[in-house]
Amino acid sequence: RPNFFILGAPKCGTTALSEYLRRHPRAFVSQPKEPHYFCRDFDYYYAPGRRSEEHYLRLFEEAGDEHDAVGEASVWYLYSSTAARDIAAFDPAARAVVMLRNPVELVPSLHSQLLYMLDEDEPDPARAWELQEPRRRGEHLPPRVRVPEFLQYGEAARLGAQLARVYESFPREQVLTIVFDDLRADTGAVYRRALDFLGLPDDGRAEFPRVNENK
Repeated sequence: RPNFFILGAPKCGTTALSEYLRRHPRAFVSQPKEPHYFCRDFDYYYAPGRRSEEHYLRLFEEAGDEHDAVGEASVWYLYSSTAARDIAAFDPAARAVVMLRNPVELVPSLHSQLLYMLDEDEPDPARAWELQEPRRRGEHLPPRVRVPEFLQYGEAARLGAQLARVYESFPREQVLTIVFDDLRADTGAVYRRALDFLGLPDDGRAEFPRVNENK
């Protein structure tokens, strides 16, 4: 069973940190890394129609006794209104790593990612911002958008309110917040802080290639 969860926000380094941890000999990260199982308010589980705890736990079947930290990383857990509470109910002792970023930087980066993934069809981020209210009403939705709520950029960027939900569900000592600027400025220091939080020894990693850059 997973005992740690990396809760995005999207475009905040969630993918990078999960990939660095995946290579640690005493850590196991699910594949796919973003199952979004606990996003009950978004129909976004990685295997549509197969959402069950039994199916979800199969993602961790290959974790062994050598893995002290077993986890997953889903970028929409922080935005979800249910995920933090449901994760705490699943495992009250779980560790939560929360990835944050300046919202003014997050919004255009998220827009680029959704455009690349064909969830968004408006190339101008300012116009996409203006479309939030019509889209909330079901108007002007891109034909291939998977979860219309993801196009509510203002809601996605309300990181303070989202973090408050995490603290309502977990004791503060079970929550580690990581700011993207810090990860970018000194990746090694942030990585070692995450290892310490998860109870993992330093594996001496010195190379931290950039992962999931803006497209």
